[in-house]
Amino acid sequence: MQPSQPHESFSDHLEQEVSEDIHPLLRKITDNLKTIGIVIGAVVLIAAGYSGFTLYQQRQIASAQNELGQILSMQDPAQAAQALDTFASKAPSSMQQGVRLEMARLAMEAEKYEQASTAWEALVQTTPADAALHTVAQFGQAKALRLSGNTEQALDILQSLRETIAEPYRQFFLTELAATAEAAQNWDTALSAYQELRTSQEPGRQDFLEYKISQIRQHQESAS
Repeated sequence: MQPSQPHESFSDHLEQEVSEDIHPLLRKITDNLKTIGIVIGAVVLIAAGYSGFTLYQQRQIASAQNELGQILSMQDPAQAAQALDTFASKAPSSMQQGVRLEMARLAMEAEKYEQASTAWEALVQTTPADAALHTVAQFGQAKALRLSGNTEQALDILQSLRETIAEPYRQFFLTELAATAEAAQNWDTALSAYQELRTSQEPGRQDFLEYKISQIRQHQESAS
C-alpha cells in the first residue's frame, strides 16, 4: 500500500500550472495584494468624496440662485440693492460677477450713484481687461461718477476708452463723453465729441447738435 500523498492546496496547484516566466510576476502581485487593496480603497474614497463635494457645490449654487431670484423680484430697487449687498458676501465665486453687475444696476435705478460707482469699480477690478464686461463696467462707473458730481474722474475714465470703444456703441459713448466734458467744463473735449456726433447722427438731431456746438463755442470764447 502506497503512503498517502499530502492534500495538494490550491496555491500549490496554481504554482504548478503557471509557467516559470509568469511566476515571478504573480508572486510580486500576491506579495503586494495588501498595498494594492489600500491604494484602490483610497481611490474609491477620494472619488466618493469628490462626488459628494460636487453635489454639495451644486446644491449651494442652486440655493444661491433661488435667493438671488427672490431678491431681483423685489419691487423697490433700494430694498433690493440692500438685500443684494448682504447676499454678495456669501454668494458662490461663480456668481460674483453677476451679483456685482446687478448691484450696480439696482443702485443706478435707485439713484444711489456713489454706491453704483463702487459696484462698477469692483466689477472693473475683477474682470479681465480684454473682456467686453470690463469696458461696460468702466462706462457704467463713469456715468455713475458724473451723476454723483465727480465729473473730472468720470471724464478721465471716458477719455481712456475713447480710442478702443467698439463702433456699434460709439454714438452712445460720444453722447456720454460730450455731456460729461460739458459738466466738467472741459470745452475742447465737449466740442470735439459734439462735432464727431454731428457727422454721424441722423438728420433729426442735427439742429440740437448745432445748438450744443454753438453753446460750447460761446463758453470757449468766454473762457479765453
